[in-house]
Amino acid sequence: MSKKTYKCDRRDLLKWFGAGAATMMMVDFDEMYAAGVCEKIEETGSLAGVISTAESDPKDLLYWFDGSFGKSMGSDIATRVRLAAHLDLEHSAASYVESVILADTSNAIIAAQRFEPGDATSKGRAPYAIFEGLDLAAGVDYFLFWVVKAGASSVVHKFVISKDNVRISRMDYSHLSPSAKVAIPQLLINDLGGAASEHSFKDGSPAGAGYITTPYQQYAQINLHRARAVMQSISGDSFGFKVFTMHGDADPVGHYMRYFLVLDPVGRVLGGIRRRAGSPGVAISDISVNAGLFEVDADGAGNKTAVDQALIAKFSILDCPYVQIVTEDKRDACARSVIRLR
Repeated sequence: MSKKTYKCDRRDLLKWFGAGAATMMMVDFDEMYAAGVCEKIEETGSLAGVISTAESDPKDLLYWFDGSFGKSMGSDIATRVRLAAHLDLEHSAASYVESVILADTSNAIIAAQRFEPGDATSKGRAPYAIFEGLDLAAGVDYFLFWVVKAGASSVVHKFVISKDNVRISRMDYSHLSPSAKVAIPQLLINDLGGAASEHSFKDGSPAGAGYITTPYQQYAQINLHRARAVMQSISGDSFGFKVFTMHGDADPVGHYMRYFLVLDPVGRVLGGIRRRAGSPGVAISDISVNAGLFEVDADGAGNKTAVDQALIAKFSILDCPYVQIVTEDKRDACARSVIRLR
């Protein structure tokens, strides 16, 4: 993934946008830069730098692909993909994300969303950009543009999603840059997509890559594992879900229900429970998820210890159009489902 950031006078940007809109083509910012119309603020392949001269903290793109990568990927089923994306940017009358645009390498516009200052999240940040039913091709890069209006000028952030990451996103979060991964607990990445993952597919797909089991790709020669949950409450940033176990503990150390998670659309942890090996059994009615990721202690009492609550400070379930439910047993499967909230 790579990123370029440009800054130009808003009147010039609108002029070039108008010319592109007539043919459903995205502005070629490199041409604008060569013509002396805009200023190139930043170009980096690591995404480790700041995204505009007005920001002091590193920012990065969080995104998640799910759905059916079908005919474009060699299958008989149609390709119908959802892309959720988010940048942690200010969203106010002074500076707001005016539009988010998905384009292909020819700058043809595939999908676009426009926002107003009043579309800010409950935290005063930019809203999620959600694109549904995308028909994406295999083996090509895609561009995401964030157009930020700030007074009389506009700042355009251009991200390249590399062809290797145009696929169903996995729990190893390998599609994200190193700076974006800071938003995900490292313990979670290690358990579900790293060296600590013991999952293996019956079709020989590699273990330790964070794959999510689906009706089309299963772990082990067993009945399909499913992620099921019921929403119990929501009040401000506080909420409760009942996440059901996929099965009982076959082995309290090597084969037991380990994770119960509620994720936002781009894969950040809204709330979750991680059971330690040998922890007391958890009845279905006892599993609830609250803000933050907690471990259940293996002391016979089922006490919970916070893993990292600081990661959820800048986003809220109130701003999520839907949440992702993830359950995992340590040996066989990591299952996922979606619950739409609005």
